[in-house]
Amino acid sequence: MKKIFYSLCFFVTFLSLYATAQTNGKSQNDIKSLKREQSEIKGIRLKTQAQKGKVLRMEITANGSFTVKGIEFVEKKDVFGEIYNYYKVLQEEIFIEGDIVSLSCNHWELDAIDVSRAPSLEEFYCHDNKPASLDFSHNPQLKKLICSLCDIKALNLSHNTQLKFLDCSENDLSELKLENNKKLRIVSFQSNKIAQVDLGSLAELEEFYCDNNLLTSLDCSNNPKLQVLKCNTNQLTSLTLDNLQNLKELQCAQNRFKNLSINSASLVEFFISDNVLEHISLTAPKLEILVCYGNLLTSLDLSKCPEMNTLSCHTNKFKTLNLSFSPKLEYLWCNNNELEELDFSSNPRILSITCYSNSIRQKAMEKLIQTLPAREEAEMATIILVDSKNELEKNECSVKSVNKIKEKQWSVYDYDGGETPYPGVSYEGQSTSNERVHKSSIHLYPNPVTDYLYLHNEINESKEAKLFSEDGNLLLSIPTTNSVEVIDLSTFRSGSYILQVGKESKVILKR
Repeated sequence: MKKIFYSLCFFVTFLSLYATAQTNGKSQNDIKSLKREQSEIKGIRLKTQAQKGKVLRMEITANGSFTVKGIEFVEKKDVFGEIYNYYKVLQEEIFIEGDIVSLSCNHWELDAIDVSRAPSLEEFYCHDNKPASLDFSHNPQLKKLICSLCDIKALNLSHNTQLKFLDCSENDLSELKLENNKKLRIVSFQSNKIAQVDLGSLAELEEFYCDNNLLTSLDCSNNPKLQVLKCNTNQLTSLTLDNLQNLKELQCAQNRFKNLSINSASLVEFFISDNVLEHISLTAPKLEILVCYGNLLTSLDLSKCPEMNTLSCHTNKFKTLNLSFSPKLEYLWCNNNELEELDFSSNPRILSITCYSNSIRQKAMEKLIQTLPAREEAEMATIILVDSKNELEKNECSVKSVNKIKEKQWSVYDYDGGETPYPGVSYEGQSTSNERVHKSSIHLYPNPVTDYLYLHNEINESKEAKLFSEDGNLLLSIPTTNSVEVIDLSTFRSGSYILQVGKESKVILKR
């Protein structure tokens, strides 16, 4: 009996082990098959730290249909004529299944992005996320990539030969190789730590933005289609722009240029402020805007820039500024220099002049005013003439001279140390005691006046109003007991007068 019993036990155990082995074998095969199927499924996997229930915008396009897991569609919104799609976060793991062509997942708080199963991907937007890394080696059709503000330290695009648009700004990149991306038209890697870049293979490049990096030199001579170049805030001392027949906008402010020569038949806008420029040579027949403030320039030759419309050359070391070659000039900032004169006789379109903090004395100021073109009131022409808060201000302009400017329909201002919003406070000129008269709490209307002048005192205190001639003679004294006083000037001859109320003064034009 014992032998029979032991035999039965052995047989049962054998059957159990055999069944288990068969089951395990089948399970292992099923798991392998499932993994193989999953690995072959096309789609994009994401992992988000966004709070469950949060609704965010996501745009998805695919060849054929697609499904989403981990998120659910909420609604479409019309935003200024554009239709946006919004999805709700259900869980951390997100899978977008389908043959995805384009995905926009900006601001999704993503810490993982896997596009390895999206071989048809052409456009990918993941601005403002925090993935540990980005791998586009399995996306040979990628044409447009925006991965700015993602905190990535490396980006390999060697497999993306179809790429035309790249924005990887505001990351932590120390290098970027673009030799294999010969179809690139627009490149932006602003605000990184890139010290050198080779653009030699980018013959199709049209726009290039590399502001706020560590570049010391830049060669764009092999980019003949380049139209826009912005390389502000680097450490550039060398810039090669040969063969650029299409360049329209050039910005290279806040670098280390000492000397620069620009010869461009197409350039329209040029910004080179805040360098250490001592000399600049310009041959740019289409140049309309030149911004070169904050340098060490002592001269500026504009004879080969006849289309100049806007010139900002303040805070340099100019003693003279020849504007005779700029008949289309409308806007000028030449403050904070050492200018002793200005002549606008060749600038009939001039509308805005900022020339405070120079050395234009009274006689030179009178010549300036003579050359100033008369404007229409509706044109709102302005001139910021002095800065009363600058102890080194050497510009001089009498009350009489200011009135001549106003007669040409120009508004005259005092920069006031920048304490008053642009363009400053109204400037009335220097009295005989050489003190400037400013806009105050008193308001006069009408001004110019033909008979009755209405004085409105905002302070509403009892003060004496005194009327002086231009040479300082007291003509009239009236106590102001009301908030509005009426002053009869009908018998006064035409000319300029100064009305003083307390310590505040205002110029009056009598017609």
